[in-house]
Amino acid sequence: MNRGCVTYFKEGIKGAVNALKKDKKNYFKYYMFLIASALGSLFLITIPIFLLANIRMARYAKENEDIEVHKSFTGAENPKRWLLVLLTNLLVGLILAGGSLAIALPFATGIPFIMSLVRVHAIIPTVLMALLYTVLYALLLVFSILTTLKYVPVNYIIDKNSSLSVSEVLQVSHDSMGKDGKITYFGLEIFYSILIGIVTFFLMIPILLIVIFNENTAVFIVGSLFLGGILLIILLLLPIFVLGNQISIISLFDDVIEMNTAEESSSTPNVTQVTESSNPEPERELSTEELLNSIFEE
Repeated sequence: MNRGCVTYFKEGIKGAVNALKKDKKNYFKYYMFLIASALGSLFLITIPIFLLANIRMARYAKENEDIEVHKSFTGAENPKRWLLVLLTNLLVGLILAGGSLAIALPFATGIPFIMSLVRVHAIIPTVLMALLYTVLYALLLVFSILTTLKYVPVNYIIDKNSSLSVSEVLQVSHDSMGKDGKITYFGLEIFYSILIGIVTFFLMIPILLIVIFNENTAVFIVGSLFLGGILLIILLLLPIFVLGNQISIISLFDDVIEMNTAEESSSTPNVTQVTESSNPEPERELSTEELLNSIFEE
C-alpha cells in the first residue's frame, strides 16, 4: 500500500544517512559512483547500464545500509536487459514527443488563422496570442508531467524482471502508476527540490556579497569563508539528498508495483508477474533474431 510521501521521504533520508555513515569510505565510494554515473550518461552504450545501476545502488543501501559500487553493476553484461532498457526508455521519449506534437500542431495552424481574423486594435491580437500560447504551454506541461509520472518506474520494473517484453513493461508501469503513486512520487520530487532550493539560496548569499563588495577586503574575506563553509556543507549533504531521493522512490515502487501486481494476479490467473522467481533458471545465450523477437513479443 502507498504509505505517503512524508513516510517515504523520512525512510529515504534515514537509509541514506545509515548507509553513508556505516564506513568512512562510503562518502568517497558514492561520490566515485555519482561521477561515473554522470560520465556514463554521456554515452549511449553506458546509459542503460547506469540507469539500472542507480536503482541497484539505492536498493543495496536500503536493504544493507552500506555502499557497494561493484554490486550495482550486477547483470550489466546481460545484452537482453541492456537492449530492453534502451528500447523502453526510447519509446517513452517518443510517446512524450508524439503527444507534445499532437497538442502543439492544432495551435500551430490555428493561431495564425485566428490572428488573421482579428482586425481591430493592436492590443487585442497581442493579448489573444499571449492567452493562446499560455494555454498551449499549460497543456504541454500537464501532458508531460502526467506521462512522465506514468512511465517513471520502467527501469525499476526491468530491474525486477528482465524477462518482460517492452510492451509488458510499459503496460505494468502505466497501470501501476495510473492507480496509485503519481501524487506521492510528485510530492517526493517537490520535497527534494525544496531542499536543494534552500541550499542554493544560502549558497547565493555569499556569492552576491563577494560580487557586490569585491573591493571591500573585510567583506570579501568573510564572504569567502562563508562560501567555503556552505560548499563544505553541500559536499556532505549532496550524497544524502541524492541517495535519499533514490531510496524513497525505490520504497514507493516496492509498495505500489507489488501491490498492483498482487491485486491483478488475484483476479487474472495468467497475468505476467513483476517479481522474479527466487530460483530463476539460468539464461541461455540467444541469437540476434531470438533476442529481438523475445523483446517485442506480446
